[in-house]
Amino acid sequence: MHALIATGTPVVVTPVVVVLLSGRPFALGSIVVEQGGEGAAAVVRAFFPGQLGGAALARVLSGAANPSGRLPVSTPRESGSQPGTDLTAPLGRRTEVSNIDPTPLSGFGHGLTSSTFERSAAAVRRESHWRTGGSVRVGLTVTNASSRSGTDVVRLCLHDPVAQVTRPVARLIGYVQVLPARGSRRSRASVRGLV
Repeated sequence: MHALIATGTPVVVTPVVVVLLSGRPFALGSIVVEQGGEGAAAVVRAFFPGQLGGAALARVLSGAANPSGRLPVSTPRESGSQPGTDLTAPLGRRTEVSNIDPTPLSGFGHGLTSSTFERSAAAVRRESHWRTGGSVRVGLTVTNASSRSGTDVVRLCLHDPVAQVTRPVARLIGYVQVLPARGSRRSRASVRGLV
């Protein structure tokens, strides 16, 4: 990869897309373009795509399919970093305690799509207090503001700022896929989360 980018041939004029087939979150900071540097313009993570994976990847790379997946783990920036999930504790992030920056290249839940979505009017439904072991519903309006149909993944995360034990910075408690058509609005999208 580095040799392809370093050659300075006309191939580099065309953006380089890395398709990564692996079951592990490898450190990709050295091959991805950051802050105007040289590197791959995009990374498509396929993990283990199965028998129809080649056809699915071809549809995503050619633009025939609009991707909507989200990362189940973070992608480390440097080889000394550890991949994180939604359960990363506060000391697992950048702090004054350490001089090592564990900030991931792509965090948990990162994912890009060719559509543009706008979210508005988020509100907790029914209960004003949440009980441990209970559930909560959050409703919101999702608008597809682009000219292309797509799927938005709305995630509901929980944070406990006054816990007496170390808790994750943000814990995923629910998600829903919303499929508004281009230029349309879906007002009844609701996410149910287990507290």
